[in-house]
Amino acid sequence: SCHAKDIILQPRLTTHLDEIRPGLGNLDYYAYLEGLSRFPGVPLMLEHLQTPQDYLDAADYVRGIARRMGLVIQAVG
Repeated sequence: SCHAKDIILQPRLTTHLDEIRPGLGNLDYYAYLEGLSRFPGVPLMLEHLQTPQDYLDAADYVRGIARRMGLVIQAVG
C-alpha cells in the first residue's frame, strides 16, 4: 500500500519536516500518482490528518490530480 501525505521543510537550524495534508506541501503528486499507476490495485491511503474535513479536502485534491492525468481512483469503504 501507499500513503498520501505531504511535507513542508521548516526554516529552522536543524532539518525539520512537518507532515501536512496533500496539496499543502511540496510533494509532486503528478509524479507520485504516475509512479503509483504502474502498480494497478495498490491501495493509496490518507492518514495522520487532523479533522474529517482534512480527509475530504485531501481526497478531493488527490482525485483532482488523478482526474487531470486521466487516472481513476476508486473509493473503498
